[in-house]
Amino acid sequence: MPRGTMMGALAHYITTKEGTLQPINSNWGLVPTVPKRENGRRLSKPERRQRQARMALSTLDEFMREVTKPAV
Repeated sequence: MPRGTMMGALAHYITTKEGTLQPINSNWGLVPTVPKRENGRRLSKPERRQRQARMALSTLDEFMREVTKPAV
C-alpha cells in the first residue's frame, strides 16, 4: 500500500520504527501533510484533514489502477 494512504502510513510506521514499538491507532499525523496556508489564508484543521483524505483517496485510486492493470 502507498504511504499516502492510512493503511500504507500505518505499515510504514510499524516497519520503520526504531526502538520500542508502541501500539497506536490510525491518525492523520502518519499521513503526508498538506500546506497550512493557501493564497495567504490559513486553512482550518478540518479543511486540511479533508484535503489529506482526498489525497489519500487519489493515491489509493492510482495504486488500484496500477495493481489491477492487465498483464501484457
